[in-house]
Amino acid sequence: MHLVGNVVGIQLIAKVLQAGLPYTLGTQTRQSKSIKEIEMPNSTMLKAEFEDELSDYPVMLTVNQVAELLNVSKSSIFRLLKVGHLERVHFNLTGKQQPSVRIPADSVRKLFISWVGAK
Repeated sequence: MHLVGNVVGIQLIAKVLQAGLPYTLGTQTRQSKSIKEIEMPNSTMLKAEFEDELSDYPVMLTVNQVAELLNVSKSSIFRLLKVGHLERVHFNLTGKQQPSVRIPADSVRKLFISWVGAK
């Protein structure tokens, strides 16, 4: 039920923005910009922000860390690994049959750059 309310709310917000209608945020009424007028950050700026964020992580990342960094689910990371969009390194830390997986930070960087189109 909560999700349905969010979807309806998002659809309503999109219609207000598309129409350029005035809206109220808190106690202030504002004029919305049409979607074409909304400034999107350029790919160079996104890349710089991502590099800054990535610098807080180790050279080899866990699936959880990559999911957090890219703001996607762990399942999405495993799919990206499966199709080869992310590189992986397997190593056995505990002697178990299932090796640990780490993802090189450079592989995550390359994927992000391909997403935003930055050179």
